[in-house]
Amino acid sequence: MQDTVQSVTYRGFEIYLSDPKRRMVCSYMISELRFPCRDIAHGQQIIDAHLERAAQPRKPGEVRILAADVRVTNGLSASACRYRSERARNQNRKGGKFAKEVRL
Repeated sequence: MQDTVQSVTYRGFEIYLSDPKRRMVCSYMISELRFPCRDIAHGQQIIDAHLERAAQPRKPGEVRILAADVRVTNGLSASACRYRSERARNQNRKGGKFAKEVRL
């Protein structure tokens, strides 16, 4: 069985094996960038490219986004989203169907 390296530090970034038990296409992660990579060499290429982009001077007024956090922090299930949207429209379900409105 092949020994795999658990983690390596390269130019201030840590490349680590995300889950040694699972066999994935991109099984390594770069911790500070939160970016997947296939192996240590691929991770080093990603880090080099990241540092090259960060070292380039910016033009006046230019905005550069290096990373965007797109994680869902307050994720709802499909039923919870449906429940909220139906409550917003003042609709009620009974047995999977919408209840008939009773006009007064």
